[in-house]
Amino acid sequence: MKIKFKRLDYQEKCLNQILGVFKGIYLREPENDAQRISNPIFEIEAIKDVLLENIENLRSEQKITQGSVGIDKSLNCDILMETGTGKTFCFLECVYALHKNYHLSKFIVLVPSNAIKLGVLKSIEITREFFKSEYSNTHLESYEDVERFILASNHKCCVLVMTFSAFNKEKNTINQSCLENTNLFNGAKSYMQALASMRPIVIMDEPHRFLGDKTKKYLEQLNALITLRFGATFKDDYKNLIYALDSKKAFDCALVKSISVASVGESNECFLELKGVVKTQNDYEAAINYTDLENKTQSVKVKTHDNLGALTQISALEDYIVENITKTEVRFLNGFNLLLDQKESFSHLLEGEQEVMLKEAIKSHFEREEGLFKKRIKALCMVFISGVNSYLSENEKPAKLALLFEKLYQQKLEEVLKKPLDENYRAYLERTKDAIYKVHGGYFAKSKKESDEAQVIALILKEKEKLLSFDSDLRFIFSQWALQEGWDNPNVMTICKLAPSHSNITKLQQIGRGLRLAVNDKGERITKEHADFDFVNELVVIVPQVEGDFVGAIQQEISEHSLIKQVFSAEELEKSGMVKKGYYGVLFETLEGLGFGEKTDDENFKLTLNQNEFLKKEPELEN
Repeated sequence: MKIKFKRLDYQEKCLNQILGVFKGIYLREPENDAQRISNPIFEIEAIKDVLLENIENLRSEQKITQGSVGIDKSLNCDILMETGTGKTFCFLECVYALHKNYHLSKFIVLVPSNAIKLGVLKSIEITREFFKSEYSNTHLESYEDVERFILASNHKCCVLVMTFSAFNKEKNTINQSCLENTNLFNGAKSYMQALASMRPIVIMDEPHRFLGDKTKKYLEQLNALITLRFGATFKDDYKNLIYALDSKKAFDCALVKSISVASVGESNECFLELKGVVKTQNDYEAAINYTDLENKTQSVKVKTHDNLGALTQISALEDYIVENITKTEVRFLNGFNLLLDQKESFSHLLEGEQEVMLKEAIKSHFEREEGLFKKRIKALCMVFISGVNSYLSENEKPAKLALLFEKLYQQKLEEVLKKPLDENYRAYLERTKDAIYKVHGGYFAKSKKESDEAQVIALILKEKEKLLSFDSDLRFIFSQWALQEGWDNPNVMTICKLAPSHSNITKLQQIGRGLRLAVNDKGERITKEHADFDFVNELVVIVPQVEGDFVGAIQQEISEHSLIKQVFSAEELEKSGMVKKGYYGVLFETLEGLGFGEKTDDENFKLTLNQNEFLKKEPELEN
């Protein structure tokens, strides 16, 4: 099967906002580009006023007031899009459109991890046919090899996809002075210099992951003509935010699945705390306080490569293997970071609780699978665990958790098969009745099995269409938190959280892999126009009781992430077109009378409601 793509209204608005930045801008061919390998360019100082006017107008049309507006050495624009709304599709269409309209040909997509890189390359592949039909048969050529990308003709449409770890260190090949024949690269002595001379369009995916002064330094060396930052999360303030599709809008407009939550068990919440770090001869040693099985505070010292679970004899910590220690931080291989004097929670799953949660996940899956099967939609379930050890053993055989799953699945399957079922659905279930191992697979950073496991990872990451097909028996995917952003599949209907989550990961990020709208076996997405939308597009999340009010936490995050400004000036309101010139005083009095806030001494208006209160009162503004 092939996924069928359709450009949605909000995605088209996003594209038009980006193209609008270039309104009235003339790009010329660069000098000294005999090989025709560079982008056309503009001199930013000469057209800065035009660019700023374009950006201000675009923000005004979208009623965006957040973040700063300005141009320093180079041009940056931000695009906020909630997880699951087609961010990758949007930035890929942006590549095609900029090539068509402005003959720009060299694009660099920067991603935070290899898993996300594979996901982007897969998206380029599966959208190629759709965009070819939309853009006069343009073929987007994707590259992982820097030299081939540099030498590609600027008549082609080319995108280099790479992680920030491939360029943010001096020892990276891209930064080495290693080019003997400099005539091939416009006189450059390194690949980085060659890229900089081409003035690439840089697209950053998930900019909040690009942290650190070194990364910033090497980003500047790319000498981008324009940098477009696409993300659902921005750590720093927005810079020239020109499009915003926040969490509230995504849920309100049914652009993502609805969420229901089941809390299971009676987990005990415990804590880890980094109390100190001392320098040893060759490394650092960290002192960590932890809550033991008797709820008492204990202390342990760790070095690089130590297994915290083995040292503390707590199975819930067995996948906390020390990757790196600095003066202020301990980083573990499972993606968990512990900062100096900061407490982080983890949970002991009580005896039998994993079994209860897995049972609930399997039950939830079966409750909906037949109904979805009849609509030709394959249901998938995602099970998040701390790491590979509990699922896959050293001798390349299923470990305790995998065996437990197979036992529970077999029990439920036998129960389901006793009921009256759709004939085709029964055949689908019976196909794996004696081969339960086929219905589940693992996706981990470092697989212990080179053959079978590698095939499963290829199916999950690189062969999305096969996984959506009923020809594939795989429907339960086990993965670890550290890899949750590495892939996406629209038919994840159940997420089961056997792993503790950490305070530096938001609830929305945790369930982001399951928010995308589902597709049927013809590759058609089930959008709100379909009669079955509500039944199909519901994500069930199963969490341990220790997570508390998971739904409330999600609602709070949606409110906090929504772009609701606290203080408004008359000038801003008039410029945005929200109020006619001279009428802001009447508006301020009306808002104050309704209890939304108060006028300030400097003639501005300040919202005094918190965001949850504002959202409850928002309907009053429509009267």
